[in-house]
Amino acid sequence: MTYEAIRHVTEALVDLLAETAAYPELPVNPDEIELISPGDIDANSTVRIGLYPYQVRKDGSVGSMNKTQVGDSARRDPPTPVTVDYLVTAYPREDEDNVSGTLGQQQALGLVFQTIDDVGVFEPTEIDAIDQDTRIGLSITDLPLEQLLSLYARFDATYQPSITVEASPVMIQSINEAAFTRVAQRDVGVKKRPDTD
Repeated sequence: MTYEAIRHVTEALVDLLAETAAYPELPVNPDEIELISPGDIDANSTVRIGLYPYQVRKDGSVGSMNKTQVGDSARRDPPTPVTVDYLVTAYPREDEDNVSGTLGQQQALGLVFQTIDDVGVFEPTEIDAIDQDTRIGLSITDLPLEQLLSLYARFDATYQPSITVEASPVMIQSINEAAFTRVAQRDVGVKKRPDTD
């Protein structure tokens, strides 16, 4: 479905972090990484890394785009490029291997930094069911602390060390299509000039 692009990119980001964490010596297990709002974390939570799309905005850096051809006889309106901003939070939790909650939290956050910086992009072919040719860039953004604290206040949650990650451009495809008729053959009439003798 054309409107599911944001969801597919979000799932790919969660999967990327889980795949990175799938090593026993790391401070987080793949099943401890979830798509979850800071407001939904409670004292009994087992989440070590929470990822939440807190803002979606139109991406003006892409520029104008052309209609795309659909099949042999239709054109679709250009897609709408958007940027998705994610809040990625590491939570303290006591581990069986005696890594303290705060140290494990810092290590988990470092793992997120490392993963986003190392990967940098999603190729369109890496994300199932997404309909775009453009690579999706992943970058860590510099959200001021005041804005981070404001986000946590909106969630009515206790602030935890967090980073913000940007995924862009994510293409929301249009469903507006118009049929057209392809000109296959054109008759060209040529009149012979009369003799001027």
